[in-house]
Amino acid sequence: MTTLRVTIDNKVAESAQKYATECDTTVDALVQDYLQNLPSHSHKGSSSQLLETIDKLSRPMGGKPWNHRDELHER
Repeated sequence: MTTLRVTIDNKVAESAQKYATECDTTVDALVQDYLQNLPSHSHKGSSSQLLETIDKLSRPMGGKPWNHRDELHER
């Protein structure tokens, strides 16, 4: 087995640890599962998987939700 060292933000690490605990697994196991499920012949789909993972681990930012740019500037 190979050891992989990754440097990430502390908040990301805390969020990943919390998610792993909720899923009754470890961050190492989540990363290994993610990497094992990457397509071997192409990188297509890997970015969508990454975005799904980011969505699962991130929290809402900002205030009022908006649908398009013009709504952002309405007061």
